Amino acid sequence: MRRETVGLVRKAVAENRQAYGPVNHRAKWNSPLTVVQGLVGMQRG
Repeated sequence: MRRETVGLVRKAVAENRQAYGPVNHRAKWNSPLTVVQGLVGMQRG
């Protein structure tokens, strides 16, 4: 799911669009901030 989300964000950025997605607090990561940090790390890496 994380890779797909990063792919969607990359596509949105390439099209100069915003990307939104739900954050499930019961997911592996615990808070919206750590979700964003994790996705940014994947985007960079």
